[in-house]
Amino acid sequence: MKPVKLMAAAVGALVLAGMTTQARAETAEARRPENRADLQCLAVFAAVAGLDPEDAELQSGAVGALMYYSGRLNGRAPTVDWLEELKQFILSDIDEGFKVEAERCGREMIQLGAEMTAWGAEMQALGAKMEDSRKPGTP
Repeated sequence: MKPVKLMAAAVGALVLAGMTTQARAETAEARRPENRADLQCLAVFAAVAGLDPEDAELQSGAVGALMYYSGRLNGRAPTVDWLEELKQFILSDIDEGFKVEAERCGREMIQLGAEMTAWGAEMQALGAKMEDSRKPGTP
């Protein structure tokens, strides 16, 4: 998926959604800066996932990002109901700064994608080298 398309979709979805604000109590875990940042990204990609159910590329990218951020949150605090935290975040904490967060989350996914692509190329080269070493007559 093109990074610009993903970030534009995330920002557009939230603007179109017209989120309302409500008071709520958040857990101490949700207030931790690293969890807060990941919760913001979870909200971004939840919005992206809801944009166009027929766009397979968009859906695939959004679901991958949702799983990534969900895994980070659950890995740090497995007893927190992060889906409830996400719902409460969407209902009360989305503001004008959300576009900045959407851009940050998009950059994080672009960086992770580049790292995974490089790792994949390295693993393919390693696999080819291992395959060559198994051929008869190869030192």
